Amino acid sequence: MGPGGGAATKISIAAGPVPYGGGMAGSLASRLFGRDRRRHERTKATVPCRLVVGDDVLVGKTRDISLGGVAFAVQLAPEVRGRLAKGRGTMSLMLPRGEIEAQCRVVRVMEEMVALEFHKFARTPQCEDLREFLRTQLSKLL
Repeated sequence: MGPGGGAATKISIAAGPVPYGGGMAGSLASRLFGRDRRRHERTKATVPCRLVVGDDVLVGKTRDISLGGVAFAVQLAPEVRGRLAKGRGTMSLMLPRGEIEAQCRVVRVMEEMVALEFHKFARTPQCEDLREFLRTQLSKLL
């Protein structure tokens, strides 16, 4: 019996690595209560990266990476933020085993951070290289 005499609600959560997402508890709560629309688990990782959108070339370091996209830290002038909004370009990630490139769409631009969604990336050799890198990052946490 739950509080107030009603039937208790049981929530089962599968065991396994908890995704990074602004705090483990925050990500889990977001998934349980439907506020997190991501399709891929994120992994906190700092990797040098480069984004090219039109004539703008931005160099920074990732904050987190998934098979669906990346968020990276970079200092942006206000005029650059406006040009990047909803733009499409190419993201290069300098992984330990080599550089990978992915077509992407800018989904969020802030003063010191850009979030990207990969486009036509699944089932490519670059996606498999990224998947292997993410596995190595997760094994370091376990």
